[in-house]
Amino acid sequence: MKQGTRFKIGVLMMCLPALMMASDTAFNWVFSGIVTNESAERYGFYFQIQRHDHTYQVLSTLVDLEKHTLVFVEENEAVLPEDPDMNWQVGQAYLGFKPVNNSWVFGVKTESKQGFNFKIDTLSQLTQPTKTQTLRPGLLFFVNQTGRLTGHLHLGEDKVDEFVTAKHTWFRQLSSEALTNDPHPVTNVLCQFDDGSGFYATHLLESDASRGFVAGWRDASGKPVSMSQFVHMKSLPNHDWQISSTLPALQMQFSDLLAKPGESKAISAGIISGKRSGFCAAGKEVV
Repeated sequence: MKQGTRFKIGVLMMCLPALMMASDTAFNWVFSGIVTNESAERYGFYFQIQRHDHTYQVLSTLVDLEKHTLVFVEENEAVLPEDPDMNWQVGQAYLGFKPVNNSWVFGVKTESKQGFNFKIDTLSQLTQPTKTQTLRPGLLFFVNQTGRLTGHLHLGEDKVDEFVTAKHTWFRQLSSEALTNDPHPVTNVLCQFDDGSGFYATHLLESDASRGFVAGWRDASGKPVSMSQFVHMKSLPNHDWQISSTLPALQMQFSDLLAKPGESKAISAGIISGKRSGFCAAGKEVV
């Protein structure tokens, strides 16, 4: 790692990475999972914040897993000054880390008064070792499940806010030590199933990749389960995604609820039905 780059992965008492970012550091952070309200109704959410130089972009979405419908998708962008405390307001979205109680807070609210605000208690996170991995020189990858999530959903101006919880949530980080003009296409997937288990997979198909395939599975308690690193992920022309692996045996497909005619997003999100039902987000991104 370059000496002049103030990039560090810290334990923060709960194995989440912390970034003390220099102006030449780019990153892509994602929180994703399933939350449940007091009526046992489930929602899938995805919150991504990217930084490139001083430009921050946030993509947020919420999916109603009971009705199989998209609640909202919102994109925000802003140019912000340096903030070593990691508290960012990007349009109608925000993300911050509170070191006093080791918690993440993030959320969004759309013009139609839909959105969410969540807090993640990282002190309740499992203390299993999680390592940062080098996908290629200068490109680092980290993924883990956080601790308990609590928060509220805003489903419209004429609707009462709903209190929701989750036992754990996926957190994924891709970061580069320095900005370059050499883009790196990465295919990612994060899935959370109704029984509490879930998996992640990342492909970086480049000749100089140190690790072109990375994948992992967690059972309902959050403990790692053996998984093949060669997870097949394929986007289809009709906005569907096919995902399969041999260990554990997995064959599933979901339709992108974010897709609109004439538009294309780097991220897809949808509902898994069948033997393993749940929520997945996948995409082909350039980092």
